[in-house]
Amino acid sequence: MKGKAVGDILESLEMIQKDAQNFKNERPVGVCTAVHRDDWTAARKHLITDPRNRETMKIIESSAFAICLDDNEPDSQMMSAKHLLLCNGTNRWFDKTCQLVVFKNGRAGFIAEHALIDATVVSRVLTEALAQVSEPQNAGGV
Repeated sequence: MKGKAVGDILESLEMIQKDAQNFKNERPVGVCTAVHRDDWTAARKHLITDPRNRETMKIIESSAFAICLDDNEPDSQMMSAKHLLLCNGTNRWFDKTCQLVVFKNGRAGFIAEHALIDATVVSRVLTEALAQVSEPQNAGGV
């Protein structure tokens, strides 16, 4: 089996959601990535003065993409697009070239910063990923 089993990934995501409840009243740092780059640079410099924040930033910045678990439950493609493009930015990380957004009801979307990646690359990756998860023989792992 290649990679992790779907059940393992689901378990990890559920653990992350549960852990996030401990921080519901904290200020969401991701929103800082939506402001002007000079303001975000200043905020980042301040954040990484704390060793825990510095280690967390290292993990985030070295990741290939971000997964954003969104509490919204869009019921149409139009509402999904609205939440993807016009969200309040609190659980996005706009410094990441690619963000996979998974809504509470299972819908998902993809945000890609086009300056660093061509749209055909994103399209190909998503097409391949959808083919992998939609074929019954691939249900055990991704």
